[in-house]
Amino acid sequence: MSRYAANRFLMLLPVALYFFPIFMSPLCAAAENRSIPPEPLQRCEQTRKPLVDQEIVQKYADFVQRRCVKLADFDNHTVLSQDDEGYRYVIDLTLKNNTVLHIYDVIQMQPMLDVQIYDFVDYWQDVGNYVLKVGYYEGSRHILLRDSDGKRRYIDEVPHRSSDGKRIVVVSAAEAYNRNSLEVLRITEHGWEKEFLYDIDAAGDYRLYAFTKWLGDDAVELSCFRTADERLCPGFSFMETEEVLAMKGGEWSLDILSGSVRCSTPALSDSPRQ
Repeated sequence: MSRYAANRFLMLLPVALYFFPIFMSPLCAAAENRSIPPEPLQRCEQTRKPLVDQEIVQKYADFVQRRCVKLADFDNHTVLSQDDEGYRYVIDLTLKNNTVLHIYDVIQMQPMLDVQIYDFVDYWQDVGNYVLKVGYYEGSRHILLRDSDGKRRYIDEVPHRSSDGKRIVVVSAAEAYNRNSLEVLRITEHGWEKEFLYDIDAAGDYRLYAFTKWLGDDAVELSCFRTADERLCPGFSFMETEEVLAMKGGEWSLDILSGSVRCSTPALSDSPRQ
């Protein structure tokens, strides 16, 4: 290197050292941001993305808002961890009297564990019912909430409406945490009228039902995995059936569809086969 070039280098070196941190700071900050966890508000928004389709959310944007907020009152919303900082997901539901009902997630450790994680599912404007889902530490339920007064009705699973929209059937196939049940409700101007309830576990039966479709307004087609009926599946432990829950003579009753029985899982014999 020539003496002239060396002198120029020495003259410019202090300038380069002065501006180097300025030019490098954005790059350093970007590198640091990759290792820094998101702020509590961002974390709340990221982890509480709604499960419902965005089309439904946009359709009812005038009535339903969802956001993450920092709660001022920690009495019923105890901080779960140090980085939580009290941010909770809230669903704002507008009632017919223009009041706004706030449905908060609850994450509470003391004096007893209480976890309630809410999601908006649907809004049945024609009968004035919001539909929500709440997940607990173990299990979940759905909620019908009237838009006239905020009154709630808890149900075991997602509701399926009849063709006229005046009845719902709730089919819950649960082997743990949730209730295993079939229920039919009629929606009235005063609330919900229970027309049928089959609490399968309480009855001592083993049946897992699944909703197939409504057959008009007073009958429901279901599929079922259940303990085998010895008359229909002799020598088997379980069977699969197609059944109809229908209103007959003012009462609901279950009937197996003819030809739908499929025998499953042969019963274990007490003695070896010959």
